[in-house]
Amino acid sequence: MPFKYDFINLKSRCRPVTPDDTPIVGNLTRYPNVYIHNGMGGFGNISVGTAKVLADMIADDVSGGEAITRKKYKYLSP
Repeated sequence: MPFKYDFINLKSRCRPVTPDDTPIVGNLTRYPNVYIHNGMGGFGNISVGTAKVLADMIADDVSGGEAITRKKYKYLSP
């Protein structure tokens, strides 16, 4: 018996994730003013912590201070 479906307000979302499940946070080498905050996958709850890391990286870049945050979290670098 065939069914008839009516889709109302159909939405789709993607959950980008890296092969090793490590998020990508930081700026691009080629374009230093472009920052990436991606790859959380289904673990969107960690984006609060990584957003803080990204904010600290941007603050370091703007203030011209030491890149302590960037060195500490270099494994997140794009």
